[in-house]
Amino acid sequence: MTALIEAIYDMVNQNQAVCRVLILENTNSTILMRMIALAKDDSIAYWRKELPNTSETDLEMMYTHLPNGMMHIVVEGYDKYSKDEIIRFVSRVVKASLPLFLIAFTVGILSTFASFVMSSATTITVDFVALYRPNMTGTEKNRYIRIGLVVSAAIIAILAQFLPTVIVLFQWLFAQMLPIIFFLIIGLFWKRNTGLAVATMALTWIVTNVWTFTSLPAVLGMENINMIWIILAITLIMQIIGNLILPGRKGYFRSDDWFESEQFAIYEREKHGLSEVE
Repeated sequence: MTALIEAIYDMVNQNQAVCRVLILENTNSTILMRMIALAKDDSIAYWRKELPNTSETDLEMMYTHLPNGMMHIVVEGYDKYSKDEIIRFVSRVVKASLPLFLIAFTVGILSTFASFVMSSATTITVDFVALYRPNMTGTEKNRYIRIGLVVSAAIIAILAQFLPTVIVLFQWLFAQMLPIIFFLIIGLFWKRNTGLAVATMALTWIVTNVWTFTSLPAVLGMENINMIWIILAITLIMQIIGNLILPGRKGYFRSDDWFESEQFAIYEREKHGLSEVE
């Protein structure tokens, strides 16, 4: 065994309980890999010899983050490295940890698929379809949810052809939902402007898809900047400047809608310790 594999084997063998927790919890074992890297300075030379077609960036990642590096090679590198190269790399991973790693990897995929498909189908049915069909029966709701499941599954199957890793898919999803958080906060406490909200959503949706599915970030030299920060900046700039310039309704908690609502009456009673009977 090479110096790197021997170091990994010894580290796992001496800390089996800790390693099982790291893998089962799908935790990044960066600390473990850093310890190995510091102890074995010449190990990277072995990987450079074994995988001559591998870039220095990938070598460094495999060297310092071996479990994550394996995922990177297998999932993203199928078109860059030969089958023999990948097999040589994977076969040297400690056998005891491979089943646990595959279990954690499978659970991550299933969790992502379920969260996208189930949440999309349920949200569209309950929050949108129900607005136009408020008197739906339980059977009708289930039918719409089933239709949503099929449509969402088709969408995620298409996206999987373009997004190499689960993390990129999560970033794509979260980036599109991020503006909604600020619409809610700003709309409750400051100002409500539906047109501005729609414009912000449209722009962030365009930027999210361009940033994810095109080479524009690399052209701009910004491929290392997380897309979430770009969407956050666009959302804050549009919402703050737009609400300062454009007219709009008062924030909900500052408007008559709130002060005249039943919820405000309940809030006042609870605030002053009064019951409904009193």
